[in-house]
Amino acid sequence: MSAVDPILLRQMAETQARTDLRFANLNSADAMHELLVHQIELEMQNDELRRSQLEIEALRARYYDLYDQAPVGYCSLDDQGRILEANITAASMLGRSRQELSRCGFSDFIAAADQDYYYLHCRLPTIATSQSCELRLLDRAQTECWTHLSTSQGRLPDGTSVTRLVLTDIAALKRSEAAMKTAKANAEAANQAKSQFLANMTHELSTPLSCISIYCALLLHGGSKKKKSDLVALLDQSCDNLATVIHSILAYSKIDAGLVALVPLTFSPVNLIAETQSLLAPAAAQKPLRLVTRLPAKAVSLRLGDPFRLRQILLNLVGNAIKFSSSGEIVLSLEIGPTPLSLRFRVQDAGIGISPDYLQRLGEPFHQGDNSLTRAFGGTGLGLSICTRLLQLMGSSLEIDSSPGVGSDISFVLTLTEAPAAR
Repeated sequence: MSAVDPILLRQMAETQARTDLRFANLNSADAMHELLVHQIELEMQNDELRRSQLEIEALRARYYDLYDQAPVGYCSLDDQGRILEANITAASMLGRSRQELSRCGFSDFIAAADQDYYYLHCRLPTIATSQSCELRLLDRAQTECWTHLSTSQGRLPDGTSVTRLVLTDIAALKRSEAAMKTAKANAEAANQAKSQFLANMTHELSTPLSCISIYCALLLHGGSKKKKSDLVALLDQSCDNLATVIHSILAYSKIDAGLVALVPLTFSPVNLIAETQSLLAPAAAQKPLRLVTRLPAKAVSLRLGDPFRLRQILLNLVGNAIKFSSSGEIVLSLEIGPTPLSLRFRVQDAGIGISPDYLQRLGEPFHQGDNSLTRAFGGTGLGLSICTRLLQLMGSSLEIDSSPGVGSDISFVLTLTEAPAAR
C-alpha cells in the first residue's frame, strides 16, 4: 500500500471539517476555539498515557528485579516439561546460563535416583493445587544439590498451559539433618557405652568387695596359720583390685573435669623407664611374662616435664599389655627422634591384639574392644582414655599398630626440652 500524499491528506481533512455537522453552525472563531479545546484535550490524554506507560515500565522493571534476584529459583515449563524461562537464581542452581536453559527438559537436571520421584509428585498431577517434593538437582559438574521443588499449574495470556516451579536450595538443611542424625547416633552410642560401663563397674566394684567381706569372715572364724596367711594374701589382692578400679574412675573424672595441670620438673627418662619396669615386673612374672626394657645407645639427658603423669601413662600402657597377654615378652623401650629433643616411648606385646573395628574408638571413654574382654580380663576400660587425655595436655597422641592374635605396638612422641645444668 502506497503512502498518502501529505498535501492530499490535508485537503481531505479540510473538506471533512467543512462538512462535519459539529462545525456546520459555527463561525470561524468558534470553530478555531473548538479545535483548540480538542487539541488541548488530546495533549492531556497523551500526557496521561505517557505517565501510565512510564509507571507500567517501572513496575515491570521492579517485578523483573524481584524475579531475577529472588533468593529462590523460578522456572516456567511448557506441557512437555521444557524450560520456557528461568530467573538468575535457578540458572545458578543448575550451573547454566539462562540462554542455555531455554527449551531444555527440566528432568535432564534431576539426579537419576530422583527421576521417578519427580514424575510421581510433580509431573503427573494435573490439578491446580500446588505439589512439592525434595530431590537432588545436578549442575554442570554433575554435583548434586538437595532442592525443595514446588509446582503449580497455570496458563499464559494466550491460553497456553504452563507449569511454574519454585526451587529452594536445602543443601544446608540436609547437612544439618545429617549432622543431627550423626550426633543423635553418637549420643545414643555414648549412652549405651555408659550404661555398659556402669554395668561393668558394678561387677568390678562388687567382686573385690564381696571377696573382702568373705575373707574377713573366714579370718574371724579362725583356722591354721597357713590358712590365715593365704586369706590375708587374697584379702590384700582384693583390696589392690578395688583400689585400682576406684583410682581409674577418680583419675578419669579429674581429667574430664579439667582439674589436671601439668607440673614441669627435672627428671630422667631412663630412670622413669626403669621405675616402670620395677613396679610391673612382678605382675608380669605371675602370668608368666617377661617385661624387658630397651634404651638408646646414646645417653639421654635430663628433661623438663611432668614425670608423674608420664609414669601414669606408662603404667596404664604396660598394665594393659600385661593384662591382655598370656605369654611371651613385653618390651618397654625409649627411642630418640625424630628430632634431638623428641623422645618416643613404646610398648610392644604379643597379646590378643586389637581388631580394626574397635581400634578407632578405643581411646573413647567407657569403651573396650569387646564386652567379653571385660568379663575375661576385668578393668574399667578407662586406661587408654586416661592416656589419650593426658597426652593431649602434653601436645601428643597415641600411635597404635595392632592386629588380632598378633599383638600391639603402642607409642607416643614427646618433645621435652633439656633441663638446665645444676649450679
